[in-house]
Amino acid sequence: MRLNSWLMRIQITTFLLLCRSASTANVLKSPNSNLVHEAVGVSSSSCNIYLAPSSLPNAGMGIYTARSVKKGSIINYQDGPLIPIIDMGSSNEFSKGFMNLFSSYIWGQPQATSAEMKFEADQVVDFQISVGMFPNFHTLLYNLNFRLPMEPYDDSFENISLQDNPGAGAFSNHKGRDFTADRDVEEGEEIFLNYGEQYLEGRSHLDHVPRAADYYAAAKILKRLFARLKRDGVLVSTMERPDTEGSEEIIDNAFSEIKESSRLINQRVDSILPKTIDEIQRIYNEINKSKSDNFEESVSFAIARNSLSKRDVSWLKKNGICLDNIKPGPSILPYAGQGAKARRFLPKGELIVPAPLLQIMNRDVLSTHKVLINNDGSFDHHYNEQVGSQILLNYCFGRKESSLLLCPTTNAILINHCSDDCGISSQGPNARVQWSRDKTTQKWLGMTLEEMSEQSSRGLSIDIIALRDISPGEEIFIDYGLNWENSWDNHDLHWEEKLKEANSGIPQVSTTILNELETPLESLTTGFKEGGTKQIFTGCLYWEDDSVPQIRPNLRGTWKYFDDEKILARFSSSGSHFELENIDYKRMHNAWWPCSVVRKEDDKSNTYTVRIFQADWRPPTMWTEANIPRFLTEFPEDSIRFFHVPYSSPMHMKEAFRHSIEIPLEMFPKQWLNRPSPFTKFRVGDTVERWYHNGKIVKAYDRKYDIMYDSGQLEEGVHEVDIIPAHLVLSSVRSHPYS
Repeated sequence: MRLNSWLMRIQITTFLLLCRSASTANVLKSPNSNLVHEAVGVSSSSCNIYLAPSSLPNAGMGIYTARSVKKGSIINYQDGPLIPIIDMGSSNEFSKGFMNLFSSYIWGQPQATSAEMKFEADQVVDFQISVGMFPNFHTLLYNLNFRLPMEPYDDSFENISLQDNPGAGAFSNHKGRDFTADRDVEEGEEIFLNYGEQYLEGRSHLDHVPRAADYYAAAKILKRLFARLKRDGVLVSTMERPDTEGSEEIIDNAFSEIKESSRLINQRVDSILPKTIDEIQRIYNEINKSKSDNFEESVSFAIARNSLSKRDVSWLKKNGICLDNIKPGPSILPYAGQGAKARRFLPKGELIVPAPLLQIMNRDVLSTHKVLINNDGSFDHHYNEQVGSQILLNYCFGRKESSLLLCPTTNAILINHCSDDCGISSQGPNARVQWSRDKTTQKWLGMTLEEMSEQSSRGLSIDIIALRDISPGEEIFIDYGLNWENSWDNHDLHWEEKLKEANSGIPQVSTTILNELETPLESLTTGFKEGGTKQIFTGCLYWEDDSVPQIRPNLRGTWKYFDDEKILARFSSSGSHFELENIDYKRMHNAWWPCSVVRKEDDKSNTYTVRIFQADWRPPTMWTEANIPRFLTEFPEDSIRFFHVPYSSPMHMKEAFRHSIEIPLEMFPKQWLNRPSPFTKFRVGDTVERWYHNGKIVKAYDRKYDIMYDSGQLEEGVHEVDIIPAHLVLSSVRSHPYS
């Protein structure tokens, strides 16, 4: 076969039937080997991570560590999955409200972090919970770093075949980040993340947040102040207050004059400048202890630290909420993936985990649409053809009678369902959901949906409370509600039937299993069926370097007409150096580019000739812009991996289970019930009569209604059996003889 007859597309290299064989089990690692682990030296008997009021002024809540952490050490291991959100903002409806709120809480814009996440769809971001969700921004004092696990994706489903696993596609297979200290962190210190100052641009509500330039401007002002006070004899090696009368007035007057004459002052700079002589003294003493040769930098950091409220562990225990009572671990439920395991003993009535919520005002925005992949790898979106729902739906709370969805931002999303008859515990669930008692939540519970839609930030929270004593390692369960359970039972019952109807539209292979097989790469190509649905492709570890052959503009496009050997001779270079050991760990996940495997180079070697294709998330290369191919010879086998073709991993199956978690009806405010149940007799707006009084249905929920009568009186909670449709009101008995 001529090489150039297929070079313009990515060669799908997979053996579709191979992973079905039971003989592969002896060469597989545990699917959970990289997901659950405890930090060395981290106590599990006492809380290590707290959610509490931020030490920054007007910054809401923040997260804190209750132990000292050295630079590079773990602050918190991954405490839950990353949840992909695909094609966010691809339609006008999707971008209204939902995108405005969620864009402040998601990672990976404009693209997600791991290669497996990037390849999920055309546009992908990830929803990161807990420690990755709550850190406030600080341009100078940031102390949080992160890393993805070496194997950030696992779709092996504990080696249960997809045909036997109704849970396939119902939960995210993307593992969360580990969080490390970017510098030495003291116990009681707030955790800050550097979002990048570009994050602040275009967000008017963050205009007050100081930038690095503001701290350096404030440092220059204080530098002038210190110089003047030294000249006037007010300052010595450490800042002291001389006994001479009027020294405080001298400092005040000097500071006021310098600020008034400075062109560096703006609202943000003024907000971080010291306000009292004690603060000026503290900053001056700190910079005198500093070993930095950069005076303005020392002053800038001293000013930043001075602007924070001081916290310690005792304050955290009194004012904070523990965020690490649970950790991920394999669920004891079949087909459920990971569950929430108690990290320590939790007594009855204890708050297990808080769950601040992000509101989605219209659950319909989580609908997904049909996407076709063109021959050149571009995407053709059919926005009017709905095919399913985002996987995020399964992690959110709501009711079918309401358009509102509420999505937790902590690892409360790990908690699985168990009802009284789930077969796991004769005692039923060991935890329950309740609204948080904070003032913001209580205020929002009184809002209408219209009022809530006008909010630019989140405000509601729920708490997960222990119903009985829970032992360390025990799995936490709540009741998802009868509608959820009935929907799951029906899904489970008809799973095999759904797969038969879907036929080739379901994933046939696990990339996790393929990448762990001790099978020569070239043998996997024999199972590819031409004309079949493309579900797997190869990616190669690659980065741009000096090995790119010289580009001759006159060859644009004409190379396609060369014979195979001339193509390889002219456009290939050695790729032997593209190995994991030659790339920084954090860059590795961005270094997997789509590629096609051309051939194995000899029987003894584990090297291949490959063609690299442009990665969508990287700037166009010179060879892409020149329409010149990029071939590499001597390419290591270990630097070639399998990935799902976009929109073909298990989470994209239209047969995958989708249902939100139910908030109990007695908890759910009536004014949020804006969608009648499919089983209700009347709809909002229907004209009805009750006891000779005419009115209209204004709310419909669970076979009960609120009626606004013609007199202007509102009656709430009327059962449908006590209401008569308006068209049945008139009769020969009740109507006037003249009518």
